[in-house]
Amino acid sequence: MEVNLLGVITGTQLALERFLPRGRGHIVNLASSAGQIAPPDAATYAATKHGVVGFTRAIRGETRGTGVRTTIVMPGVIRTEMIGGFANARGTRLVEPSAVGEAIVDALRSGRPEVFVPRELGIAARMIAGLPPRASDAIKRAVGADDVMTKADISARAEYERRAGG
Repeated sequence: MEVNLLGVITGTQLALERFLPRGRGHIVNLASSAGQIAPPDAATYAATKHGVVGFTRAIRGETRGTGVRTTIVMPGVIRTEMIGGFANARGTRLVEPSAVGEAIVDALRSGRPEVFVPRELGIAARMIAGLPPRASDAIKRAVGADDVMTKADISARAEYERRAGG
């Protein structure tokens, strides 16, 4: 909560203190596709990332017409130590951390307000988030999104969890 959500809120507020008087700036907040898909066994993580999405969307509305732009970056499964032991979901493409950096640079250039990494993840995430609960739950089960963390290899995650305080 402190880092994933409150850190984003604080950073955004500090940036706005500088950007609004200038009449320009671009805030890029990092969320996660988990903020849209909300996988089981990741409730707190999904809540913080959903919070970033909602917060940034609200800031986008609050700063409309000021010259300040916002972008939410929502990565999927990124090849980092954090995903060690995770199960694979069908249709999910594992991407390198550099892809997130490239997406951020592209968002700064293009002004896109919401970016999924990989890009095709946006279709699935928006569909899952927009469907009635029974339908979205059925899709998540069918593609194995529910299994990513519920069937994670705990022993493969032990060192990461220890250092992360989990």
